[in-house]
Amino acid sequence: MIKLEIFEPALCCSTGVCGPSANDDLMMITSLVTTVNTIDGYEAVRYNLSGDPQAFVNNKNVTAILQEKQAEALPITLVNGEVKKTGEYPTLEEISDYMEVKFVMAGASDKECCGGTNEDCCGGSNEGCCGGSDSGCC
Repeated sequence: MIKLEIFEPALCCSTGVCGPSANDDLMMITSLVTTVNTIDGYEAVRYNLSGDPQAFVNNKNVTAILQEKQAEALPITLVNGEVKKTGEYPTLEEISDYMEVKFVMAGASDKECCGGTNEDCCGGSNEGCCGGSDSGCC
């Protein structure tokens, strides 16, 4: 099981569509977490400082980073407990590297993803990633 965890600052909503303007990073992360959780052997969890402070306290890596850098370190991204990025949300490319699954934006035409050779999509299988079709990718 590969587990992605994102420890976020206090947010009024997780989607990024609250307030006067949408936050593209939050909308991408929301969609990505939903997608990751549909793939067998992968899990993604988001922790919001205001909604789940105990998760921050329970994670020794996160606690140490916050003691040193304080809230400026958020968000903090971990994969299988290992800190991968602090201070900003990871990009799709970074998450693809961390999790060894190729993620692309919906509607992208990537010849090396499910629409092409399938070798880089969900461990070489489009099952659960592309819904068994060659129409898109993760």
